[in-house]
Amino acid sequence: MLDYGRIVYTRGAILYAIGRKEVEKYARDGVDLSALNGVQVVCSLDRTVITVYRNRNFRSLKPGLGRGRHGRPRK
Repeated sequence: MLDYGRIVYTRGAILYAIGRKEVEKYARDGVDLSALNGVQVVCSLDRTVITVYRNRNFRSLKPGLGRGRHGRPRK
């Protein structure tokens, strides 16, 4: 899982995620990741797994989205 997913550094943690794009990319190489579509693994900076969950909405992983420092949406 950690070898195939995209990596996002956020809030003092490392997030590994497998989405539709990774499933399609590695399917061309003969690796079937379809059962892992949407799985996200949150690790500490020393790569200790904190939690694993499934969320197919990757909108929050894109830079510049989300809420600002005071809870208001960013412009």
